Amino acid sequence: MVSSNNTVWVVTGGNRGIGLGFVKALLVRPSVTVIATVRNDQARTALEDATIDLFKGDGAILSIVRLNFTTALSPDQIRKLFDIDHVDVLINNAAASFKSYPILEIQTGDLRSAFEINTIGPLTNEGLVAFALHPGFVNTEMGESAATKWGFPHAMLEGVEEAVKGSLGIIDRATRENVSGKFVSYKGQELPW
Repeated sequence: MVSSNNTVWVVTGGNRGIGLGFVKALLVRPSVTVIATVRNDQARTALEDATIDLFKGDGAILSIVRLNFTTALSPDQIRKLFDIDHVDVLINNAAASFKSYPILEIQTGDLRSAFEINTIGPLTNEGLVAFALHPGFVNTEMGESAATKWGFPHAMLEGVEEAVKGSLGIIDRATRENVSGKFVSYKGQELPW
């Protein structure tokens, strides 16, 4: 089991884009365990390659776990799979994009998969701080693809490092009182739902 003295962060979709940015930014901190989830072995290799020469903070640990988010896991299954006894912070970053269709032509399977991967159920634990965080329109593979499809200039895309730095600042200061149940930008602005 990983050190229970470390702050345990779980970053879903940790092998590229914003997820990889979070993994790298967290690993430079001391006394952290970062559990990064990936969908397949190719993604695992990409994450290993991207972090092999990265300076890591004192006591920082990276654990990579292959996980498919279309299947719900029980807390006991998560503890066993992640080899942990607790999670301090979950960054539920994993997402999927699908071919764009007119609304009446969306394939049922694509809609179901997008919903299962990109959403979480209501969370009402008294000790839990849960909020939606908008990282900005970020210069990732998915962001570039969307900008091209929608005719937006790529110059308007935020850098991954800036989006991650701002997002971690919001997460580090998050309390039930200031962000729970809200939709906030990486710059700290409350956004309308």
